[in-house]
Amino acid sequence: MVPIQSWAQDLKFTTQDFPPFSYSIDGAVSGPVVDTIRRVCAAMNAKCNFKLLPWARARQQVRDGETNGMFVVSWNEMRAQWVHFTPPIMNTEYGIFVKSTNTLEYSKPADIARYKVGVYGPSNTSNSLEKIRDKMIEDGLEAISIDMRHDDESGFKKLVLGRLDAVFSNRDVGYALTAKLGLKDKIRYAGAHRKLKYYIGF
Repeated sequence: MVPIQSWAQDLKFTTQDFPPFSYSIDGAVSGPVVDTIRRVCAAMNAKCNFKLLPWARARQQVRDGETNGMFVVSWNEMRAQWVHFTPPIMNTEYGIFVKSTNTLEYSKPADIARYKVGVYGPSNTSNSLEKIRDKMIEDGLEAISIDMRHDDESGFKKLVLGRLDAVFSNRDVGYALTAKLGLKDKIRYAGAHRKLKYYIGF
C-alpha cells in the first residue's frame, strides 16, 4: 500500500473483549476490526497500539484524552457530543435470542410481552432494550422485565438454565458466544429488532 501520510505520534486505541469483533489471543489484541485498523495505520506510516480493557474504562480513557480512539462503537446522541465517528466500518443488528425449544419468531415488541430479557449493560444495547420496554408501557402492553449484567456471557447461561425467557444482544456477538459456550444447539436467534452500523470513535 502507498503511504497516505506520515504521522509523528503514535495512535493508541482501546477496545473490549467483544468477539467476534475484538478479543485477545495470547495477550495480543486481535480480531477483524484490529486487522482493519492496522492496515490503515500501515498506509499512514503510523505506529498504532491496542489495549483490551473493560468497556467503561476503555471509553473513559478516550474521553480523558489518554487514548486516541475506541472500537467498535454505535452512534447515539449522547455519545456524539464528545465522540468523532469514522465512516461506518460494518453493518450488524440487535435482536432476540431464545432457547431452541421456544418457537418464537420475533418481529415486534408485542411478541415478547411479559418476557424476562437479559442484556449486557450499561451499554448501547441495554439502552435500546430499555426503549423497547418504555414503548411497550406507552402502548399499554404487558412490558418486559430487564435483567442487566456486566458481561455478555451470563445472560446466555441464564437463558439455558430457564432463568430468562430471552436475551437481547448484538446478533454476531450472540452467535460467537453461543459457539464459545457450547450452546449452539440450545439457543437460537429469533429475529432482529433493528439494524445498526459500527464505527471507530475518536
